This record gives sequence, C-alpha cells and structure tokens, in this order.
Amino acid sequence: METSGQTKNKILLYIIIIGAVLGSIAPFVHIILPANPPELIELRKEYKNKEISKKEYNIKKDVLKEKYQVYGFSTMRAFLFAIGFPIALFICSLFILYLSYHISDDHIKKGAEIFSIATLITGLFFLLWTRFGYGFDEKDFSEEIYYFIMVVISLIITFSIFKISRTANKNKHKIRELISFIIHSRTKFFSLLEKHESQEVIRTEKEDFDDSMYETFEKIID
Repeated sequence: METSGQTKNKILLYIIIIGAVLGSIAPFVHIILPANPPELIELRKEYKNKEISKKEYNIKKDVLKEKYQVYGFSTMRAFLFAIGFPIALFICSLFILYLSYHISDDHIKKGAEIFSIATLITGLFFLLWTRFGYGFDEKDFSEEIYYFIMVVISLIITFSIFKISRTANKNKHKIRELISFIIHSRTKFFSLLEKHESQEVIRTEKEDFDDSMYETFEKIID
C-alpha cells in the first residue's frame, strides 16, 4: 500500500514529465500545421490561372484572413510559433525555481531563485504579449510597458545581488571571528598544558589538534 508521501512523489514526477514534454515540444509544435490554409492556396492558384479577377481575389483573401486569424496572428501556425518559446521559457523557469529549494548552498540557491524569477517574468510577459499584445492597433504593447518590465527585472536582480553579497560578507566575518577564537583557544589551552605534561605529550597533542583544525578549516572554505 502506497503512503501519502509516495503518492505525492508520483504525482510530482508525472507533473515534471508532462512539463518537460510540453516545454520541449512547444517551440516546434507549429510545424504540424500547414504554412498557409488550403483554401488560400487554392485561391492563389485560381488567381494565378486567371479564373477570378483581382478584386474578387482580394475580397476572398480578406474573408479567409478573418476566418483563420488567431488573436491577431494570420494563422494558428503563426500563433503557435509565437507562443512556443515563451511557454518553454516559462516552464523551464518553474523547474529551476522548484530545484532551487533543494540546493543546500545558499549562494547558488539564491542565484537560481533570482534567475528563475527574472525568466519567469520574461516568459509571462511574452505569453501575455502573444495572447493580448497582437490585438492592439500597433500590434504590440506600448514602449512604456517594455521599459517597466526592464526596470522591474533590473531592480529584482540588483536587490538580490546586493542581498547575496551582504550575506556573503557577513558569513566571511563570522568565519574570521570563529577562526580567531579557535586559534586563541588553542594557544591558551597548550599554555596551560605545558605546566602539567611532558614536551613529547604536548607535541603529539599539538599535531593531532592542528591536523583536525586544518581539516575543519578546509571543509569550511570548500
């Protein structure tokens, strides 16, 4: 019988697999559709063979354009091509954000979070652009919106880098204080030990202590 934890892990695995498949094929799925609707190809053929007049051709072409238009794009193929990369970027960003919570190193974790949030905003922006932006008269969002998004992303990255640097400096200061305390304690300990033990015992104790201390320092530095 499966536990709730195992069931949760299975569901998560299925979500990751589905997300990976969607994110991977999204930029390419448009290829399954024809570049031009069959009716438009036939209409062009009729015009080329002079079976219809230019006026009739233009009228029918406008009707077909209206018929096959998707959110301002000329065809479903054009729409899928435009939305494919934002979908891939958005899903990839979600994966990185999820993985960042399982990274033990604080600096790498914060860096992954910053990158994922910045790319999430970018992916979401172009998803919205694909859905709504092409419907405007200018076929795009206003320049102010682009500048606003750039400022938001820049502020997020700048603030996060400042926070990471500040945390790193604090950690370095704490490590220096800890090392200073250990060295001071070592000196004091062996000064007291010299009053009660032989030089041979003190030498052996110093070697063992120093080996352990340097090994610990290397682990902290790494």
